[in-house]
Amino acid sequence: MIDADSNPKWTKTPPKEWFSPKPAFVVSELKRAGFQNLHTQKMESNLIIKGDAVMSFLHSWAVRKAFWRSYRSELASEGLEVPDWIIVSGRKP
Repeated sequence: MIDADSNPKWTKTPPKEWFSPKPAFVVSELKRAGFQNLHTQKMESNLIIKGDAVMSFLHSWAVRKAFWRSYRSELASEGLEVPDWIIVSGRKP
């Protein structure tokens, strides 16, 4: 699925940022590739990063500094919610 980041076959107009396919699509593609016993699990992060830590976190995501400058006060006071994770697993015989 990492190929989805750079291969336009995954979307009509591939985004510049990381492409996150819907879990149902991932499951269907893994089935097509021969995987069995597929499971989807949602892991809630429940994590909100506040203050200057937000800038470090955004930097690790390669977010432009202009974004930080534009939203600095809101991000420092309200924080940035870390998205939940959806893990799709399976077994290939």
